[in-house]
Amino acid sequence: MGPEKRDPKELSPSEKFVVKQAANRISRIAGDAITAKGVYNLANPSKFVTTVITGRYVPQATITANEAFLSKSRLDADLRSSKERHVKLEVKGKPGKGKVYKSTIDFTRADRSILGRIKVKPTGKDYLHSIEDFEQREIRQAKGRRNARLTIIGGRALRYGVPVLMVGWTIYDVLNDNAPKRTRRESVAYGVGGWVIEDTKLLAGLAISGVQFNVGLAQTAWDWL
Repeated sequence: MGPEKRDPKELSPSEKFVVKQAANRISRIAGDAITAKGVYNLANPSKFVTTVITGRYVPQATITANEAFLSKSRLDADLRSSKERHVKLEVKGKPGKGKVYKSTIDFTRADRSILGRIKVKPTGKDYLHSIEDFEQREIRQAKGRRNARLTIIGGRALRYGVPVLMVGWTIYDVLNDNAPKRTRRESVAYGVGGWVIEDTKLLAGLAISGVQFNVGLAQTAWDWL
């Protein structure tokens, strides 16, 4: 009895193996990249900044006690502003003997549209801190944080959702009596027992990753609320 003919449109076991491995690797890379982007946006809310203070340590030949006191006071005031208000502090250089701290302030420019919406742009005729009231700022910040968290959730869903679909594909083939049959040539190509090892590693990884994903999702939802 000759070998069973396969539908030309149907993927062979080796082709299915390649597709599954490629999908798992791509989803892992893309999911981690999207998650990293969301985490960065959540930790570095640059869009919320209304004022940028650029500090620098300037060498000076002679420094009086009064100049040293004013330098320290200015640094303390800038640090307080960066912690208590929507101010980004950028310090260039390092403190040392014969140096005083100086800083310049740049405000974020913005315009208000006809509909009353605020748009931040370098050529704005007004300043963000002067045309945006407290309620508008809170709404804008909440929206930015929500988008960052949604990006994180989307990245984790892609990271773990695609491997789950690949396992579902295998289960579907098994239920429909279309499970991939390992031929002798494929066993030699992928190593004896290689198929079993790959499937076991995938399922174990999914189980561990699923627990981590659920814990992270619960923490994110808690922070969101």
